[in-house]
Amino acid sequence: MIDFVSGLEVVPSLDTIEEEVRAGLPTHRPRLDAARANADFYKLRNLAYIERREGEDVADYDRRPKRTSKLTKKAVDTLTGYLYSPGPTRDFEAPPAVAGLLRTVYEQNHINTVMHKADAYATVNDVAMLQLVGTGDPARPARLYVWGSEAFVPFFGDGNPLVPWAVCTITVITRGGKKRRKYEVWSAKERRVYTTKPVDWTYSFATAGGLRAEYRPDLSTWVDQGGEWSKGANPYGCLPFAFVFNRLPVDDFWDSGIGTALRQANAEVDRELSDLAEHVQWFLNPRIKARNVSANFRMKDRPGAPIHLTPRVAEENGGAPPDLEYMQATLAVEETWYNIEKFANLTFYELDVPLSAVRDDTDGPSSGLQVHAEQGPLLQYTRNRQPEFGVYENCVARMVARAVGGFHGAPAVVAAADAVEVALGWVAPAPADAGPARDESDAFELEQGLSSPVEVLARRRGISREAAREAAEQIKDDKDFWRTLFGVAPTGGEDVRSRPGRGEGRGEGLEGDEARGEEGAMTPSGAASDGAESKS
Repeated sequence: MIDFVSGLEVVPSLDTIEEEVRAGLPTHRPRLDAARANADFYKLRNLAYIERREGEDVADYDRRPKRTSKLTKKAVDTLTGYLYSPGPTRDFEAPPAVAGLLRTVYEQNHINTVMHKADAYATVNDVAMLQLVGTGDPARPARLYVWGSEAFVPFFGDGNPLVPWAVCTITVITRGGKKRRKYEVWSAKERRVYTTKPVDWTYSFATAGGLRAEYRPDLSTWVDQGGEWSKGANPYGCLPFAFVFNRLPVDDFWDSGIGTALRQANAEVDRELSDLAEHVQWFLNPRIKARNVSANFRMKDRPGAPIHLTPRVAEENGGAPPDLEYMQATLAVEETWYNIEKFANLTFYELDVPLSAVRDDTDGPSSGLQVHAEQGPLLQYTRNRQPEFGVYENCVARMVARAVGGFHGAPAVVAAADAVEVALGWVAPAPADAGPARDESDAFELEQGLSSPVEVLARRRGISREAAREAAEQIKDDKDFWRTLFGVAPTGGEDVRSRPGRGEGRGEGLEGDEARGEEGAMTPSGAASDGAESKS
């Protein structure tokens, strides 16, 4: 297993990278620029990326209609929509105090939401980073934040391209209409803060204007548990970061994100949409060509009123009659829109984003079986990523234990951190369709022992396995209450507990009492009990 927060025998001094940080990270500028553009398209800030045409001045550019597509956000949200919705169950193999700490931090920080966001950011830009910030409050010991890779730079030692020994985060501080860039640099031993002078500039994470950052010792201090100030010390005793990748890295930290490909396709769609909007504008407001009209002529066009033309050269002096002519363009909306749609569909297809998941039109799939067939690549994509996220979740759990233990002065927690293991129980992903095809699929899985009633209930309601168990208990209580009042099953038929074997009615597989024989034994068909979980 790769552990991105430990295992470094030697931690260099931050002095070795200080000049790179003070200069504004120029070595990393190309990657940061591309990552910022990708993130902007995902966050629907792509209007600013429609370029000015050659020979177009600022006023012409501002007047020209511009349209943008949400292609990047739609694709990323579709690809990441199933993995942490509802998210896995977690069993922590750790001492009780450490397991309790992890459950508290995870619950207070809504860990499934945090991991879902990290998954989306990693899909856009290769890698996302989780940062832990200690609070000093034992009841709420830590907060977790997610960084996109456009806002941090890792530093690597010789011969180790996967495990950074230092990390620099990048933020922009705005005060009084002025902005300054802030660099916060961490190693396992040190923390330093650098800021530029406040200036008026366009929001950007890339280096700009040759501004240099200065070390701020007043911002680089902490108060330790004894109430003493420690200048430049790392209060956690480790890098308080963990990383989530689009694909588990083998030989390169930056690899496999699809954000650049999506952004480039999105930019092309934006250009064509803007051209189409301008084309429609000129069709609705065509240009007027004037012949032999006085330069002082001003047209006052009112419905039903004649237009009086003043000739530039009178006819008796050899001039042609004055004339106005509308230059009406041929409307080609359908052809242009067809080209845009085909290009967008090709992009989705090549990135394994099923069209049935991103489109909403009358030509969509006609049956549940067709939905399953079209979303097959998406579901397989989600299943393939579950084992990889088991690696990331273990790294996150160990980082949380180390960092919280170090920050709160709990050496026993730090000592146990390296042995923490997280066993994940995933709900099998399934398309969010309804109808006979889904009913038949669920019934088949139950009959063949491929799913438990609890797993089917979780999948249908979009909830976690633990929530599904609570829902199943509530269903049982409701049925018992109904039988107490009326003496029959809630469906109005005979009491299902009196029938031998499994009923044949669709949907009866959701009843836990039917799925088991006496004492919770499995039925002859091999259906799994409610407690069965798949672990990764």
